[in-house]
Amino acid sequence: FSSARFDDHQVIELCSRVEVKEDPFLSSQFPSRMPCIIKVYMKDGLFVEATADLPCGHPEMPLSDADLESKFFALAQQSITFEQAQMLLTSLWGVNSAESTRDLFNHCHVN
Repeated sequence: FSSARFDDHQVIELCSRVEVKEDPFLSSQFPSRMPCIIKVYMKDGLFVEATADLPCGHPEMPLSDADLESKFFALAQQSITFEQAQMLLTSLWGVNSAESTRDLFNHCHVN
């Protein structure tokens, strides 16, 4: 996410076509579930629908290591270089067996 996207004409136009509605039945399932239904309507009137009971990354629906790493790199590279992110990720994956957290914190330096 970047603040520049809030000024992007295409994003603004798309947001103007988004409608959010609460479904009392879905809301009643919280906090054990966080269900949602997303419908995308096409110009011809047809629609595509997707549902989910829990968001990706929820303890009952964890991200795969590959998905977690992809998300980590996307977020980390907003503040540090790819190389720094690689070193930090290596330290993070090894934190349980590390004798010290010094390397971990050394890789957290933001330029």
